[in-house]
Amino acid sequence: MTTPASGVGSRLGRALLLGLAVAPPAALGVALWEWVRQNVTAAVLLAAGYELVLLAGGFAGKVFGDLQDRWVKTAADHTDELLRRTSSRFERDYRRQVRETVRFVDQKGLITRGDAPELEQIYVDVSLESRPPRETAGGALVADLPAISHKRRSLGDFLQQGHPAVLALIGAPGTGKTTLLRHTTLRLCSHDRALPVLLYLRDHAAAIVERPDVGLPEIIAARLGRLREQEPAGWFDGRLERGRCVVMLDGLDEVTREEHRRLVVDWVERQIAQYAQNDFVITSRPYGYREYPLDSATVLLVRRFTTQQISMFVHAWYRAADRAPGPSKGGPEDLLAELRHNTHLYDLAANPLLLTMIVNVHRIRGDLPGTRAELYAEICRVVLWRHDVRRPGTSLDGEPKEQILRELAYTMMERGTRDLPRAEVTSLIEASLARLAPDGPPPSATLLTDLENSGLLLEREAGAYSFSHQTFQEYLAAAHIHDHPDLQPGLPAAVNDPWWRETILLYAARADPTAIVRACLLSRTVPALALAFDCMDEGRPIAPRVRAELEGLLDTPQDGDPERDRLLSAVVVTRHLRDVVRVSDQVAVCSRPVTPDLHRRFGLPSLTWPEDVEYFLSVVNDLFPGGPAYRLPTRDLAADPAFAVIADPAARPVWVAEPGGPPDLHAADPLRHPFTATPQEVADRVQEDLKDAKVRDTALLACLLYRVYMCKALNSNVPYQEQFGNLFQLAEFAGNPRRARERELVKTDLDDSGSYHDRVLRFVYDRTDLLKSDIDQVQSLVHGLTRDRRLADVPDVDLAEARRACLIGGMAIFLCRWIATNKQAPVLEIRASASASILQPDRGRPLRLFQLVRTYLLKFGAPPLPPQALLAAVRDGVAELSRLTGLGGDRVNLEGAGTEARMAYDVAASLRAVAEEGLAGPGAFDVEFVRCVRLGALAVAAGIMHKPALKSVARSFWEIAVGITALERRATDPSADALILVRS
Repeated sequence: MTTPASGVGSRLGRALLLGLAVAPPAALGVALWEWVRQNVTAAVLLAAGYELVLLAGGFAGKVFGDLQDRWVKTAADHTDELLRRTSSRFERDYRRQVRETVRFVDQKGLITRGDAPELEQIYVDVSLESRPPRETAGGALVADLPAISHKRRSLGDFLQQGHPAVLALIGAPGTGKTTLLRHTTLRLCSHDRALPVLLYLRDHAAAIVERPDVGLPEIIAARLGRLREQEPAGWFDGRLERGRCVVMLDGLDEVTREEHRRLVVDWVERQIAQYAQNDFVITSRPYGYREYPLDSATVLLVRRFTTQQISMFVHAWYRAADRAPGPSKGGPEDLLAELRHNTHLYDLAANPLLLTMIVNVHRIRGDLPGTRAELYAEICRVVLWRHDVRRPGTSLDGEPKEQILRELAYTMMERGTRDLPRAEVTSLIEASLARLAPDGPPPSATLLTDLENSGLLLEREAGAYSFSHQTFQEYLAAAHIHDHPDLQPGLPAAVNDPWWRETILLYAARADPTAIVRACLLSRTVPALALAFDCMDEGRPIAPRVRAELEGLLDTPQDGDPERDRLLSAVVVTRHLRDVVRVSDQVAVCSRPVTPDLHRRFGLPSLTWPEDVEYFLSVVNDLFPGGPAYRLPTRDLAADPAFAVIADPAARPVWVAEPGGPPDLHAADPLRHPFTATPQEVADRVQEDLKDAKVRDTALLACLLYRVYMCKALNSNVPYQEQFGNLFQLAEFAGNPRRARERELVKTDLDDSGSYHDRVLRFVYDRTDLLKSDIDQVQSLVHGLTRDRRLADVPDVDLAEARRACLIGGMAIFLCRWIATNKQAPVLEIRASASASILQPDRGRPLRLFQLVRTYLLKFGAPPLPPQALLAAVRDGVAELSRLTGLGGDRVNLEGAGTEARMAYDVAASLRAVAEEGLAGPGAFDVEFVRCVRLGALAVAAGIMHKPALKSVARSFWEIAVGITALERRATDPSADALILVRS
């Protein structure tokens, strides 16, 4: 293909060739003209020869030019292919090298037979919780953290999302930060989208401090090893400039000196700014990051394992163990069953490093030891005595190693600290080595590294060492005291010091605790007495007299002595709430839910209502002025997967409270909220309500009130009206059924005197089209209601005034709504021989009371209504009904306040009085109260539901019926809830 440049060159070549073909012969002819004239033939031949030579030269030049273009292109293609192959080969080699460095599991704390398992075989992704950068200032990572969020995310959710991310992963030792970066690197090595760069800051801090202007590509190159010579010039710089990398910087806290850490953080900030199109991830322990945080980073807190993650981890390890040589006695399900049975182990198992130790113990033994002390002892034996990965130059076996750790633990307990500087740790190790291995002790630094590899001792912060869990410090200190009788007298003196509590208990698990218990009895404080009972629970023999004195404290009933009762109550509460599970570094949850025995001790037969829970919390916290404070978990905490090890919200509701808010019940899907009920549950309870004798009597009273109206109509006192025209008079009568005139009329029916016989018949004949079916239905209902009840007993129904008015008015609404909407074909034949009373039961099939009510039952769900909200809903419903109709006020809305609304308002007003008494006043929350509220609320809804302007009010009263049904269920079965306290 001819390019513009080659076209121009071709034209210039032809012009030059033309010039050479014409100009030289012409010039030569002019100069030798005389000779040309004399030798014409020779001149022509010479000119023709010249032109032929010139033509041959031009042709050869053109051929050579074409060949040159082809050779240039071929050479360029070959050069480009060579460069591409070199770059691609280097990237493949780089990914392969990185993959090999992270392929296997770090063997810290492991007992391996042969090769370590591959990371991909056993890895369980840890969960992360995001925090805004501002929450890292002022030590917020260490204390006063906001409530934890139940939303757990993985690192992959933050990386390669189309926009660059700067992340700071913060977590305690053993939580899996480095393993997370190693697994992320392994994953990124397998696909081409991003290039993983994993750097351990401890290895590069010196170079950064020495040359703060050193670039990231140069630091990366320092890790390439044999690949460094193969790197194409500027290769990493090009990848970084194009945003092709995920840069992971591990262990900011491992930069030993603070001034060096500041310089490293400044260097990291510069690299982030220079290569802003890449993802950056940096890890640190909390204290290592607090002083020098990254300004642009999103903080991600590494969360502890959930029960599901623990299960996945255990199964993965056992699958990997099945591939390794050597026997394995235990199985994963056996271990998980033991962990579920012993919730105190969850605090260990939620840490990946410590869970690894537990798995190792279980694999070797086939089970876990029966007590905590035995478990900790076995872990120490496994990781110290059977650890196959021993550093060169370490000649000590497990026993002297454990003795060194015991002395170190006791020293830390004595000083009241969880960590010691490296210099002091090294000094203590040297002193111990001089005694334990005087002939040829290994170097203290070498032994310290070997102890770190066991997983029991860790460099928690740069230059500061602590045990991987405080439990190991406490156990090893207790073992040291047990082996040194001269130290044992110090324990009775520390019975009131919470710092020594676990150490004392672990000592008591393997020695006679009589002296400690006696010191507790002499102290007579709550912590001391609680400790005494806990020592007794460890099962070791105690002097009989001391044991009897201790047991006598709890066997003695509360005797009215406030101080003694308070002391014993505090002891009981302390013991019950002593064990905690840490769902995060800042949140400790009591592992035992509150039991009925515990809250009954404070006069609470149940914890049904929020007020009961608030009172219980206040009483418990009053027992410990200046001591631990207890609160309810937040809704987020109750929804956190780590919380499920204590009380699974998917199995039963849990009491929760937001800061400053009232207690409420939290129910996870698919549980129904405890403060709501299904439509079927409401219908079932209504059927039970209508079987109650008092409810049936109020329905009979409604029928008798209908009779009263009929008598008034016969006497022309009230004109008969279809449908609800009769109801207002019945509602008026409902308040006091013993008024003089009405009593006489009711007595006529009860005595079956027949004094109105003729007038009734005439009235019936005159009003057959409107009245006969009404009378038949009322007679049928009375027939059903009086099967097991004497009509003469009805006026004596035993109900309080407001409840009586609410139920009678409600039954009247149901009765007349039924009559209004269920008109039967008129029956013209009137049988006058039966009785004078129009309410005398007929012999036909009776009308059941439930038929009147079922039409108005709820057909849909309703939102939860706790007790305080239920009372507010009743008040608001009555107020809204009054506002829309004017009833209860000075200005009545004639359109909205028909006879139906008037009756409904009267019932609603009575319902409000009943609710005020039962939910906010001294009244009892009993079955009669529940029936009255439920049926009264349904009646109000039935009375106004057909009016469009009042449909929203009708719905609110339906929801009240649902709410009272849910509260009834709670009152009869409070054990379905869990009350779990959080300690701070």
